[in-house]
Amino acid sequence: MDTIETEGAIRQTPAVLERRRRILAAAIFLFQRKGINGTTAEEIAAEAGVTKRTLYRHVGSKENLLLAIHEDFINRGLRGWQEIQAAGGSATERLRRLIVAHVNTVADELPSIRIFFEEMKHLSVENQARIIARRNEYEVILTDTLREGMETGEFRVSDLRITPLALLGSLTEIYRWYQPDGPLGRNELCEFMAKFVMEGLQDPSTSVSA
Repeated sequence: MDTIETEGAIRQTPAVLERRRRILAAAIFLFQRKGINGTTAEEIAAEAGVTKRTLYRHVGSKENLLLAIHEDFINRGLRGWQEIQAAGGSATERLRRLIVAHVNTVADELPSIRIFFEEMKHLSVENQARIIARRNEYEVILTDTLREGMETGEFRVSDLRITPLALLGSLTEIYRWYQPDGPLGRNELCEFMAKFVMEGLQDPSTSVSA
């Protein structure tokens, strides 16, 4: 894996952010076609329209690129979930909004998510731990919502350790089968997944409308 020393922190000017965007887009395009090991730094730089020196200065290594791809989509998803959590409402209302937001993130970030899960084996132990810590933030929000729903009688949850993991896994695994140009539209996908999850958690005799 190509690795070089970076030249210190780079000021985040609009031009720098645009170059970073182009570099990530180039990496996503090439990693989809050739995999991380089959893609060279020269190819990424050429696709992004930057010099190899600029590429290295911005990202340092292909592993850093893979990590940046992950952090871009997980940061977006977490911001959405944090906003939903802060907005309040019943546990049922919040859970439904969390599901819809997560499905939309997966649908929006299909290439990035697919690349990340197929190539994450190339990450160091340290970077894998960094990613697990970010994912734990998702789990905390979901666990708190489910716990509140259990306390108010809105949800039936037999195991508060396993349920959040199973739910997050099923929602994220959408990337494996969802096709944007397929028969199931984005809104239909969101509605289907929300209904699927909510019907599994709610007691029909005590459920609160979302």
